[in-house]
Amino acid sequence: MGRRARAGLKASAEDLARDALQSNSISEHLVQEVVSLMQIPPGKRFKTTSAKGMVLGLYVWGDKVDISTATRKFPFCTKLFARYAQQERPAFPFTSVQLNINLRSPPHVDGGNLGSSLITGVGDYAGGEVFVENAGGNSKFRVPHDVRGSHYKKDMVVQGFDVQVKGRWFEFDGNKLHATRPFTGDRCTLVFFTCSKYELASPSVRMALGKAGFSFLWSNPLLKQINTLPMTQQATDNVAKTIAHTLETTWDLFNVDSSNVGGAKEFEKKFSVLKRKAKALPEDFAVQLKVFLKQTHKHFEPQSPGGWRRFLLPVLVLLGEDQRKVGPYQKNLAKTFAMMPVRKAQKEAEMLAASCVSGATRSRKSLQDWTGREVDEKKKPGAKRSMMTNSTSTKGKKSGLSKGTTAAEKLAKRTGKRRGRPPTKLTKKQLQKLTPITRKQCLRRQPEGCSRCRSVPGCCPSCWQRRGYHVTD
Repeated sequence: MGRRARAGLKASAEDLARDALQSNSISEHLVQEVVSLMQIPPGKRFKTTSAKGMVLGLYVWGDKVDISTATRKFPFCTKLFARYAQQERPAFPFTSVQLNINLRSPPHVDGGNLGSSLITGVGDYAGGEVFVENAGGNSKFRVPHDVRGSHYKKDMVVQGFDVQVKGRWFEFDGNKLHATRPFTGDRCTLVFFTCSKYELASPSVRMALGKAGFSFLWSNPLLKQINTLPMTQQATDNVAKTIAHTLETTWDLFNVDSSNVGGAKEFEKKFSVLKRKAKALPEDFAVQLKVFLKQTHKHFEPQSPGGWRRFLLPVLVLLGEDQRKVGPYQKNLAKTFAMMPVRKAQKEAEMLAASCVSGATRSRKSLQDWTGREVDEKKKPGAKRSMMTNSTSTKGKKSGLSKGTTAAEKLAKRTGKRRGRPPTKLTKKQLQKLTPITRKQCLRRQPEGCSRCRSVPGCCPSCWQRRGYHVTD
C-alpha cells in the first residue's frame, strides 16, 4: 500500500503503478485502474473531447528518434505497461506503446511501424472490434474516405475480420488497412509496436529506453535494417554473429585492469582486436564505434583508475547489451569521472550515423545549398571540393540579370519568391543553446532538403534552427 493510500488520500496513477511494480502484481484490472487515474489532456487532433492518446517509449519525427515527453511524465506507468506486455507476450519485440482512450480510429495504414503490432483492450465497454484486412475474412468494410499514403480509395469495399480485443491480445499487420468499429462505454487500447527507424536511435536514447522499462534487443537479426536491401537469412545471421562477437570483445576490453603494471600491454592488445572487429560491422554501427574507440584510446593512461571505460558504455548499449547490466557501471563511473566528454562523443557519433543513412539516398547530381552555390560531389583525389556560383547564361543576360547572379536569385526573379528561408535573428544566449553545424554537414544529413523549405539541398538555416542547430559557414 502506498503512502497516499495509508494517509487516506486518493492514489495517483504513478503511485499505483509504482506499488504494482514493486509487488510485481500486474493484471488487466490494475492496468485499467491506472489508465483511469492518468490525467491526459484531450488531443487537439481528435474530434471528441473524450478521445485521448499518447505515445510512450520511442517516437520518430522525420529523422529524429527520441524518447517521448509522455514517457518522462509517466515513468512508472510506462514501466507498468511495458512489463504487462513482457509478462503476457515475452517474445514480442517493441520500442513504443500507443495508448488510446475512447478513440475510434478511422481506417488507416501505419506508416512508421516495423513488423507486427500487438494490441489489447481494457475497460468497461461494448463493441469496439478492430477490423483488420484479410482476403479470407468473413466481414466487409466500406472505406469512407481516401486513406492517405495507400491505395485505398473512397467507397472501396475491403474484406477482413472483426476482432474483439477486450481482455485478450491480438497480433496484426499494421501495414494493412485496419479501423475501430463503433463502441459504447469507456474503451482503452494499448498498441505495442517497433519504430521502423529504431536503428537511428543514439546510445543515450537507447539507454533512456532501457531505463523506461523496455527490454528491446537492438541487435535483433529478425528485424530488418534501415535503408538497406533485404538481406538473406545467411547474411542476417552473419551480422548477428558479428555484433555478438564484437559485444563480447568490448566486455573483454572493459574488464582490463589498467591499474596493474601489465595493464597497458593488455589494453593495447584487446583494443586492436575490438578495432578490427568494429570494421566488419554495418556502416552506421562502425562509424559510431570509431568515435567512441578513439576517445577510449585518447583517455587511456597506464596505471590509471579506468576513466577510459566511460566511453565504452555507449558501445555496449549500441551493440544491444541490457541496460540493467550497464546501468551500475555507469553510476559508479559518473561518481568519479565527468560524463560531459561522453555526451559530446555521442553527439558526434549521432551526426556521423545520420550522414551514413542520408548518404545512401544521396543524389549523384550536383547539389545546391540555400544560397544557390553549387557543390561538385565528384571529388578528385587530392583536390578540395569546389564551391562555385552559377554563372549567368545567355538567357540570363537577356532578362537583365547580372553576371554573378545565383540560382536562388534567378528563381526569385522568375517566381517572386526566394528558395529557402533566411534564419531567424537570435540573441547570443539563444545561439549558445543551439548546436553548431556546418553547411557541409547539412548537405550530408539532408541532401534532398525537406518539404518546408521546398526541397532545398541541405535545408535552409531556419529549418535547422527548428531542429536545434545553428548553421555556420
